[in-house]
Formats: sequence, C-alpha cells, structure tokens
Amino acid sequence: MIRKQSGKIRNFTKKFALISACALSVFIFNGQEANAQETNVEEKINPETVVKDEGTVEFLDENGNVMAIYTPYSETNPAPSIQPRYSGSVDWTVGWGWYSGSSRFELNSNNKIDLNISISPSASSNIGLYDVNNHTYGWPSDGGSSTGWYGTIQPGYTGNFSIAIANNTEKTVHYDGTFTVR
Repeated sequence: MIRKQSGKIRNFTKKFALISACALSVFIFNGQEANAQETNVEEKINPETVVKDEGTVEFLDENGNVMAIYTPYSETNPAPSIQPRYSGSVDWTVGWGWYSGSSRFELNSNNKIDLNISISPSASSNIGLYDVNNHTYGWPSDGGSSTGWYGTIQPGYTGNFSIAIANNTEKTVHYDGTFTVR
C-alpha cells in the first residue's frame, strides 16, 4: 500500500512539474519573441526628431553620417534608475590613439548606453561607438571632453557596436567608471 501511494505521489509530482514547466516556457518564450522582434527593428534614428538638451552631440562616422547621439545628464535628462540589459566597468589605460575596449552589443535606435566614465589626468579625449559590422568609428561632431563622459549614447541605427575611446593627446590617460546598456 505504501508503494502505490508513493508511485501516485511521484506521478502527481511529475505531472505537476511538466505542467509548471510548460506554463513557465509560455511566459519565457513570449518575452523572448517580443524581445527578438524589438532587436530586429531596422529603423534609423532621425536626428531632427531627437529632443536635444544643452550639450547634445551627434556622433558622426567618417562619411558624416549620424552614428549616434550623445546627451549629457542634466535636470531634464537625469541618470536612469531602471534595470539595465547589460552593465560593465571601464578600467582602461590608453596612450595616444583609438581604443575599442568594451564587449560587443547588438543595438538599435531604441537602445541607450548610459556612461559614467572619468578621465585622469585631464586630457582631450573622445568617447564614441565602433560599428563592428562596418569597421567604422563614430565620434562627437563637436570634439571631446577633458574630464569625463556622464550621459547617454543612443545609436542611430541597428548594428553591433562597442564603446570606443580616442585619446587625442601624447600622454597616457586612464579611463575609469561604468556603462550600462538598456
């Protein structure tokens, strides 16, 4: 008698686990499907429709196309408090030249990269995006910063990108901080 009850309990447990797994997969796969559809959006950002705060800068590739838009944090654009899709740290020491140091991200014009990166010692420097697919860099159209980057980069189109830095001086510069992708 004990064996039959034990078998019934095992069968009930297996059925319950199977039903729970099916219900959970419906929720998970529905979320992934929606996420995949959002990622494959092929629309480009229209620089004319972006609300530009003081200090907003377009990142241009070598052909003058808008690769992204950078907006510094301000009263009208505070640092976000939402859960990021990915976050990473920056601890890069760069001599004169370009450096593409972050992981690669698949982004579209709805995504944003939030930056909190300081520069030491103070030096003329650009932060930008490297388009991994097209092997092009996008840099701020108005030059760089000498103290750091505290704001948001919004890609201008769908692609695979990494964060890039250009040290415009002959001295070695240290970049330290964090970035998040949302």
